[in-house]
Amino acid sequence: MHIGERSAFSLTRFGNWPVVIPVFDGHYKENGFFQVMSLFGLIVVVCTIECNEAAGSTQMEIDWAIASHRLLRFLHPLLNRRLQRLNDVQNREDDQMRDRRIELREAGYRFETDRPDFINSNVVANNVVFPPVDGIHSVSVADLAEGEARSVKLGDRAYVVRRKSDALELWPGVCPHEGAAIKEGDLRGSTIKCPWHGLEFGPRRLVAGGSSVTVCGARVQIVDGLLTMQSAQAAGSQP
Repeated sequence: MHIGERSAFSLTRFGNWPVVIPVFDGHYKENGFFQVMSLFGLIVVVCTIECNEAAGSTQMEIDWAIASHRLLRFLHPLLNRRLQRLNDVQNREDDQMRDRRIELREAGYRFETDRPDFINSNVVANNVVFPPVDGIHSVSVADLAEGEARSVKLGDRAYVVRRKSDALELWPGVCPHEGAAIKEGDLRGSTIKCPWHGLEFGPRRLVAGGSSVTVCGARVQIVDGLLTMQSAQAAGSQP
């Protein structure tokens, strides 16, 4: 694979077939990309993709054209149906991600990939920029039973907590990669797994009177029996 900011070239497997096809991706305007693929050097498919805002959400507009020798045109309807199915699947998967980003932006979040290119969109990194924490936020988890996990809100942050003996286990409720909502149902033993891209996170341990931990860009600790969150800078003197 070759990747640049405005273009990428890759070899992509075609479904479950033991075949790879060359694919070239390019950026042709602020919200537009194109993709060119060649099937065995006999058929060329050109796709254009645009992302537009529509009524408080985003909408992907995808179109394609198929070119070949006229003797191979009988294959065009088959390819067209295949492309339509792939497009439908991709839209179902991407719609929730785009809508989630809109929701988070309205809450003050930003993303390192707000100006996407072919490099940052292919790197698994912590792209979420959490908003500043305003004040101190607390919630009681005194009724949390041994072994019980729960999603909690602290200000504009979300966490998953679980009681374990005299301690609380803490996981992010917002995936730092692309902002997926993470719930207690995503727990697998002591690991929580992002439902979008499969990133896994181990727990941070909190005990009454113990040190704070930094999760989701904020300091969290147990204070007077309450799960408490404040700015990482405000709590910077704590270990």
